[in-house]
Amino acid sequence: MFKTRKLDYSSESFYTDAKYEANSDYCIIEGVGGWQVPLNETETVEDLALALNLPVILVVGLRLGCINHALLTAKAIQDSGLILAGWVANHCHTNSDNADEMIETLKQRINTPCLATVNYMEQIEKTLDIAKLTEP
Repeated sequence: MFKTRKLDYSSESFYTDAKYEANSDYCIIEGVGGWQVPLNETETVEDLALALNLPVILVVGLRLGCINHALLTAKAIQDSGLILAGWVANHCHTNSDNADEMIETLKQRINTPCLATVNYMEQIEKTLDIAKLTEP
């Protein structure tokens, strides 16, 4: 069972330290587990994202069921009023059967750019195309 401690969105420490933000071109805040994952008894990752009011990047784990999961999550993000800035295809296993077909299907159906395709155990910094986030 989750503790009843609510997130304190008014707290200075809740937000990214301004000195880091001022010296950076981008600030990426990693979520945990998925859009509807509970953070406590009443709040989810969605609530946290709404409080931060930042664009969202969806990470899609390439495996059976990922197309349905990604499309439902993309719709939920957009329905929340937040911007879905793009998505990342993440190979969760060394051998992802039909991964290319999954990626192509998602490119056709998610109306935001695929920012990267990350191979199993690869660091995203090697493949993430930040320029796609600033294109008109």
